[in-house]
Amino acid sequence: MLCDCGKFVKVVSISCVAAGLVSFGCEKKQEAPAAPQQKEVPAVVETAPAVSAQEPKVLEETPAVQTNVSAEIPAEPAPAEEKPEVIEATPLLPRELAVDLAETSPEPAKQEAETKELAQKATEQAQVEEWFLQGVNYYSGKGVEKDRAKAVEYFQKAAEKGHAQALFNLGVCSVLGAGCDRDMAKAVEYFKKSADGGNMEAAFNLAIHYGKGEGVERDMAKSAEYMRMAADADIPEAAYHLAVMYATGDGVERNESESFKLFKKVAEWGYPNAQANLGTYYLKGIGTEANPVEAEKWLLKAAEQGSVSAQFNLGVFYAKGAGGTTNLVEAYKWSSLAAERGDLQAESNRDIILGDMTPKQIAEGVRAVSDFTFKKFKELRDEGIIEINPDALQPLSVEAEDKTKEKVDLKNILPTEFHPVLENPLEPQKARDMLD
Repeated sequence: MLCDCGKFVKVVSISCVAAGLVSFGCEKKQEAPAAPQQKEVPAVVETAPAVSAQEPKVLEETPAVQTNVSAEIPAEPAPAEEKPEVIEATPLLPRELAVDLAETSPEPAKQEAETKELAQKATEQAQVEEWFLQGVNYYSGKGVEKDRAKAVEYFQKAAEKGHAQALFNLGVCSVLGAGCDRDMAKAVEYFKKSADGGNMEAAFNLAIHYGKGEGVERDMAKSAEYMRMAADADIPEAAYHLAVMYATGDGVERNESESFKLFKKVAEWGYPNAQANLGTYYLKGIGTEANPVEAEKWLLKAAEQGSVSAQFNLGVFYAKGAGGTTNLVEAYKWSSLAAERGDLQAESNRDIILGDMTPKQIAEGVRAVSDFTFKKFKELRDEGIIEINPDALQPLSVEAEDKTKEKVDLKNILPTEFHPVLENPLEPQKARDMLD
């Protein structure tokens, strides 16, 4: 049993405790540890009930009984080695001991080394990013005087550390000859490293170089490979050109269904060339079932954004009544707009359509062209692209001459095949929001 002073003492007998014959005070330096009970102990217990409060002499003799009991019980010294065992069993270590154990553990040292390594890497990455941003600032003249050569120097510093965007920008500078010599082979090298680092715009530009044979031997299969990588990363231009490849079978096996899917994906992103192609696919049933309603919808979207191909095809669409109803006013409007953009075939179609229109229809067609042009000028002004004041423009007016002309069948004169809408590959891109 644990004494008040913290030392262990031996419990002799419950009956002895009850009779007041045994004391747990630490009067002696060495306490008697636990030992088997002796025969004399029961004898003392048997006489204990006879003791009462009126017999003080018996109480005074209690120390003698305690002495006899202690003498008869073999004394065992308290084992000194038990103290460490008590400490080990203690749920909460003393603060000093816990600190000592932590200091001797190998884990903190390992964690400290890892922390230092991570901090060093973060510092290096910050430095590389700083070089890249400095290059961007010098290229665009943001906060500093524009200096393309110095921009290339900073891009090269970041590129040496594997910065993918810096490598891409070096490729662009090499294509443009901005701050360095124009070198297509060098551009291809930079684009490859950037693409390997995960920059999918670099993969797109690399596909263009392989497709055009600039800076590298022409390889349409390689072009398609990199184009697919960029398209899978939702680079719209890449998805568009991959659709063209599937349509023509250039670099890949021809697949109209896959071409249709890609054109639809890019068209939904709002790209007019893809919308024009999608409208034609729906109109002619290429890669999907023919659907004049969808064809008109997508051709209109593209034509409204200025796609000459879509404008030409809409002229044919309304002149032939492909949607179920002929509309010569709309046919004239879209053919005229395409002709104004330099499409000679559209100009020829407009003249044919004009010969079959009444004076009223001609006036309506001219007004429709004027309204569209007026609207576009205003949009360009609002976007800050032009400074002309469209409010000063006056709608066109035409005094139509009622000339008797031989009626012709538009379907036999207008081309049975729609105007080609597959565009040539785009030029290599510049870094978006970085380079101008």
